[in-house]
Amino acid sequence: MNILDKIYKKENDIFGYPQIYKEIKFYPLKISDIEMIDVFYGVFQYPKNIISDKEVLKMSYLKYLLLVIRYGIRDSIESDLKKLLCHILKTKKVSFDYIQDENKNLSINIKINDIELSEYDFDIMREIILLQNGLSVEYIESFNPELEKILVEANKKYEDITLEDEIFTLVCLTKLSIEEISKLTLYQFKKLLQRAMLVFEYNQIKPLEISGQIKSESGKEIIKHYLSNIKLSGRYENILIPKDSFVSEQKDLFNFNKE
Repeated sequence: MNILDKIYKKENDIFGYPQIYKEIKFYPLKISDIEMIDVFYGVFQYPKNIISDKEVLKMSYLKYLLLVIRYGIRDSIESDLKKLLCHILKTKKVSFDYIQDENKNLSINIKINDIELSEYDFDIMREIILLQNGLSVEYIESFNPELEKILVEANKKYEDITLEDEIFTLVCLTKLSIEEISKLTLYQFKKLLQRAMLVFEYNQIKPLEISGQIKSESGKEIIKHYLSNIKLSGRYENILIPKDSFVSEQKDLFNFNKE
C-alpha cells in the first residue's frame, strides 16, 4: 500500500471536498475556473517518456518540469505551476528553492506558506491533483507517440468540441442551470456528463435491443445499464482491443477448437 492509498479519500471527490496531505488542503478545480483548467492541462500534460533518457526517468516529476520542460520545451512552466498551486491550495505563498549540495547534486524544495516539502512530496501532490480532477498518473504516463497519432486520427470528428459545448450538452441532458454547472468540480462535471450521456443512450437503444430490432453479432449486451460501474478509462482504450477479447473472438483463427 502506498502513501496515497492511506490518505486519499475518494468520497471527497464525490462531494467536492478538498484532499489533505501533510496538513495542506488541495481544493478541486471548478468548472467556473476555466482559465485554471487550461493551466492544469498545460502543466500536467507532459509524460516523462517523451524524452528517452534514464536520468530523466529517474527524476522527480517536479525536477522534470522545472529543469527539462522549462528549459527545453516551455519557458512559462514554472510560473504556470506556481499559479496553479496557489489557486488549488488557496494561498499566495508558493515558492521553489533550488539547492545544490557540495557534490553539485541539485534538489528542489517547495515552500507552501510555512510548510517545506521535498520534490518527492510533489510526486504525491501530482497524484492528488490529477485524481481529484478526473485524471491519473497512469493516464499521463501511458503516452505512446505511435498510438497517440492513431488516437488523434480516430478522434478527429470530436476535435472541435469545446468545454462550452459540453456544458450546454449537460444543460440539455440534465436540465441543470448554467449557474449550477459552474459550481460543479471538474471531477463532478466529467462524471455527471458521462453518466447523463449513458442514461440517454440507454433509453434510446435498450428498447430497440429488447424488441429485437437491433442485436450484436456476438450476442453480448449492446449497451450497459446506466447504473453500471464506470472505471477511469485508459488513454488508448477506445482504439485497442483487450487481448482476451481478441483471442475469444478469433478462436477459429487460432485453432482453439482442435481435437
